Amino acid sequence: MTLEKDLFKAAIQAFCKHNKIPPQKARVTKFDHFVTISLKNHFEQGLDMECFKILDFIFNVIESIS
Repeated sequence: MTLEKDLFKAAIQAFCKHNKIPPQKARVTKFDHFVTISLKNHFEQGLDMECFKILDFIFNVIESIS
């Protein structure tokens, strides 16, 4: 694993644990110098609240870095 992947994975896992979101909800991988984050959405139409919270957290982290 790389440092970028480790940091995002640790941050997302800590966020999920703090908000009582199942840890398998988010999966972090790295491909061609890009860190990808996959989320499981249980709604067929729309976005469930847990996915929205994780996405909001990710955007806030990226925004604070740049």
